[in-house]
Amino acid sequence: MPISLMGLIALVAAIAIVIGYRKMVANSVDEFVHVADDSGGTVAKQESVANKLGQLDRILTILIVVTVVYGLAVLGLYGYQAFNSGTV
Repeated sequence: MPISLMGLIALVAAIAIVIGYRKMVANSVDEFVHVADDSGGTVAKQESVANKLGQLDRILTILIVVTVVYGLAVLGLYGYQAFNSGTV
């Protein structure tokens, strides 16, 4: 298997891992909005989880863009090689 395809597989695996971790973090979120901090740090915990989800979304977006660009580059490279070899 060519190294370029292994790189693409590694990027897809990284996306799957980040999605799984984001799902685990999102499961710990409290669905109710707490305006006052009566319940002992609930608001701070909600802010912390929201910040972590925002960071994970940013990482996921970057990984997806890098994967798409890399995949298109690999596709273009293979297409160029096939065109030059005369098999197309």
